[in-house]
Amino acid sequence: MKEAFLEVYQALKLMSSNSDLLCVQFWLKIKKLHENYDEEAVWQLMFDNMIWLINTNVLTSAYLKSNFTLEELSSHKIYFQDKVIIKNNRGILFGTAKAEVSGHSLIVQFENSETECYDTTFVTLFDQSKTTAHGCLVNAFNQCEVIGKGYAKIEAWDNVAVSHTSTDFVVLKEGARKTKK
Repeated sequence: MKEAFLEVYQALKLMSSNSDLLCVQFWLKIKKLHENYDEEAVWQLMFDNMIWLINTNVLTSAYLKSNFTLEELSSHKIYFQDKVIIKNNRGILFGTAKAEVSGHSLIVQFENSETECYDTTFVTLFDQSKTTAHGCLVNAFNQCEVIGKGYAKIEAWDNVAVSHTSTDFVVLKEGARKTKK
């Protein structure tokens, strides 16, 4: 992890002079970790900021897979394949990972991942990921697919396809569209 952290540190160092790209508080945390390396703190910071790291191309899924084993990533709740069950927890899905999620969970999906989410799960989707939401809060971007199964709050942007029931609350923005069930 330390080698990967040092590579990311160098990329962030280049961005640090532009406060529109890199938040000062985040950069200070990175600098502190650079001075006093703590592997668990680095994993936590990476997990907590994964959306930003991926969307700014500081990290890619290919980079993660080439620098860490799938077992190492899954031990930190970052999944690339297979099906996992997540209850009252957090998780980040890439690739073809699938998850059944329940409880008060927080899920971020990239690439072609799929979830079936229940209860009060918070789901954020990117790329071509897909979720079926039963009473969840969903934010979807890019070319995702969202299926509302009742009492879900769905906000969709870009080219997201949304199908839903009459009990779902749906907000479509900037190109998102309703599809038939």
